Amino acid sequence: MATRNAKLETALNSIIPGGPLTNKGDRQETQPITEKETSQATATIKATYYIQKELTKRLKYVAADTDRDLSNLVNEAINDLVNKYNR
Repeated sequence: MATRNAKLETALNSIIPGGPLTNKGDRQETQPITEKETSQATATIKATYYIQKELTKRLKYVAADTDRDLSNLVNEAINDLVNKYNR
């Protein structure tokens, strides 16, 4: 199991801008990404995920109401989720 975690950390460290996260005990401490930093992010990757049909429909309504694209909204949602779990 430790090998799997080490491989996961190595993979994450290679894709997270700014390099490895700082370890403090068993938890990794990171600073939440602000909306300004999110909008200024230049490094992006193409990712494919399966999303429930109803969520996609609702997300499109939010995009239309807020005049933002789906990618921007999904990035905000993922950012909120990782901040919720302190990752």
